[in-house]
Amino acid sequence: MINEYYESGQESGIDLKCDKQCRVLGGRDWQTLLPTIKDSIVFIDEDNDFWATDEFARNVRESDNYFCLVTIIVMMIREWRMTILSILFIIIA
Repeated sequence: MINEYYESGQESGIDLKCDKQCRVLGGRDWQTLLPTIKDSIVFIDEDNDFWATDEFARNVRESDNYFCLVTIIVMMIREWRMTILSILFIIIA
């Protein structure tokens, strides 16, 4: 949704209110895109393998952005027969 808002603005039908620009970083072009993002909150989906690399860590240290790693945790509790779905945001400042 954040990327859709970034690409289409209000035409996306999404209402995003934040003091900083919000961006999504992902895919194989992350090394090209990241240096162009300044003073923003950068959201990264856990499916991107680059977030666990030394190269990404170096880029984060040299950046003036905030980074938010988004991961989904699903737990099955047999006794209660229920599923707990939570979205975990890890902020790197």
